[in-house]
Amino acid sequence: MGGEYVPGPGVAGNGQDVDGIAAGTATPPPPPAPVAAGSAVEAIDTPPVAPYSPPPTYAPVFQPPPARRRGRGRAALAIGLVLVFILAVLGAGAAYANLSLSTTYSPQRAVSDYFTAQVRGNAAAMMDNATFLKGDGAVERYFDLGAVKAMLSLEPNRQLTNVKVVGTQRVDDVTSNVTVSLVWAGSPRTHTYTVRSDPLRVHDLFYHSWRVDIPFVSIHFTMPKQPGVLRVDNMNAPPGATSVMAIEGYHTVSMGATDLYDEASVVIAAFDGDVSTTFDGKLSSLAVASAKASVKRTFALCPAQGNCLGHTYYVPQKAGYISSVYWSKLPGYREIDAYKSWKWSLSGDPTTAMVLVVTNDPGIVNASGTCNQTLTVDGSKTYRFKGTWTATLTWGSSGFVSDLVYDCVTARA
Repeated sequence: MGGEYVPGPGVAGNGQDVDGIAAGTATPPPPPAPVAAGSAVEAIDTPPVAPYSPPPTYAPVFQPPPARRRGRGRAALAIGLVLVFILAVLGAGAAYANLSLSTTYSPQRAVSDYFTAQVRGNAAAMMDNATFLKGDGAVERYFDLGAVKAMLSLEPNRQLTNVKVVGTQRVDDVTSNVTVSLVWAGSPRTHTYTVRSDPLRVHDLFYHSWRVDIPFVSIHFTMPKQPGVLRVDNMNAPPGATSVMAIEGYHTVSMGATDLYDEASVVIAAFDGDVSTTFDGKLSSLAVASAKASVKRTFALCPAQGNCLGHTYYVPQKAGYISSVYWSKLPGYREIDAYKSWKWSLSGDPTTAMVLVVTNDPGIVNASGTCNQTLTVDGSKTYRFKGTWTATLTWGSSGFVSDLVYDCVTARA
């Protein structure tokens, strides 16, 4: 009566829980109001409320992660080692492949492959590894595949041994000079070749083939007059040519047969820029035999004024007179008298020391030689003389015909 109602213990009021602490709050309830003295309402005996204390704060406790299983660690390590090994193998393989390809497609290998193909007689492989250089005025047929095959038909061009690359000098990215030593047909040689990258042949995107510059050689000829057809490795030279350019190496140079000459052939070593060969103009045995026969026939003919060689003449006789024929101007004798007969005759063969000289005129050959004559008087006395003869020989359908002039009594023999 007249006093305020105060909830007792265990009775909830104004949203407070039974402990007097608002649920979910940290604010303590207010202290109870004091009861007035003499009030009719007796004071309710309430237990004392402890002062508010905040809940304890707990420090976080570190929980270590669960230990990994030892088996998983070993597996990961093994996988890592395998990967490292694979990468190492791949790296080594790539390095080996690069080294192998760099060796396969290199200036040195191009030189070695060229000479290997030459030893084997493989003309196509030689052309794949080489560029055959040509000078101004070169004839193409002496540098094509047919020319290489013709060279290889000569055994000396396949007789290569001890081929070694002894030095390489890099000029630039696409050019090198390679020095090689070898024994070629028994002769030691050392050559330096320029080797160039071939931009038209690329392998594995990065590696170029290389080509060896094979130098040309000028083969000079000294030909006889009225020569036969000139051939190099059985290929005709241009008419009138005095030289031909060809691939470095051994070559067969030949001159074809004519009415005057036999075929002549020589194998020459064509290296170091220029070589020369000479055909001496020696007439064929057929031409020489024809020339001898023609000269002998002409000597046997009687000149228009008589006094034929080998013919016996008699001194005319008149009754009651002593007739004679005499020679007062024969070299080596004061006077020679014939009273019965006389005869001039050749002594020996006038063609034994015959000299034949071919002229520039087709079919014409000049001939010359020595001759000996004997004068026989009265059948028993002999007088010997010597001299010379000359002739112009003209080749015809049946051999030579001679226009002969001789004087075989120019000196005492």
